[in-house]
Amino acid sequence: LGKVFRKLKVKKVDGVLADFGTSQYQIFQNPGLSVHRDDDLDMRLSPGFYKSTATDLINKASEKELFKIFTELGEERYAKLIVQKIAWSRKKKRITKTSELVNIIKSAMPKTVKFNNKKLHPATKVFQALRIYVNKELENINSFLMSVDKFLNNNARLVCISFHSLEDRLVKHFFKSNEKFKLLTSKAVTASEDELKENPSSRSAKLRAGVYSQ
Repeated sequence: LGKVFRKLKVKKVDGVLADFGTSQYQIFQNPGLSVHRDDDLDMRLSPGFYKSTATDLINKASEKELFKIFTELGEERYAKLIVQKIAWSRKKKRITKTSELVNIIKSAMPKTVKFNNKKLHPATKVFQALRIYVNKELENINSFLMSVDKFLNNNARLVCISFHSLEDRLVKHFFKSNEKFKLLTSKAVTASEDELKENPSSRSAKLRAGVYSQ
C-alpha cells in the first residue's frame, strides 16, 4: 500500500475501499484457478512474487498438511477422502493439470453427494484452499488491515468487501478489536435481490465499514 501511495505522490486519503475478491479476469487469465478449464496447476496470482505453485503443494505436501489446508482454508467436508485419493494418485503419476486434480476430487467424493449442489462445483472448495495458501491471501489481508490506518485522514472511511467466511472473520475481528475505528455496519451488508439478478457473483460478498478516528 505504501508503494502505491508513494508512486501516486499521495500521503493520506479520506477513504479506502478494499475488495478482497479474486476477479473473473484473474480466474481466467492466471493458469490453474478455474475448475472449468484444463490448465497447468499453477494458481499464482503473481508468479514473479510467489515461487511455489499448487503443483508443488499437491505433489510434495504431506497428507496431514493437505488435510489441514483443505479443512481450514476450504472448509471442505470430504477433505480426508480427497487427500487419500491425492496421495494414492501422486504415487502413480505427478499431478500437474487442473483436470487431473478435478477428476481426483470427483472420484474421491461419495457418489450420493458428488453433484447434489448444482451451483457449486465439487472441486471449488479445494481450489479455493490451494489458491489462498499459494498466494498467502489471509496473511496479505491481515498485513493490509494492520497498516492501513497510516494512510487515513481523520474521519476517513475504510470499507472492506470479502467473499468467504475466512476473509470476513478477519475483517469482523479487526473492526471489533480496533478502537481507532467506529463501525458503520452493525452486521455484514450483502447484495440485494436486484443486484443478485444482475451480478450472480455478488451472492457471497459481505461488506463491512468503519470510520477512522485519530
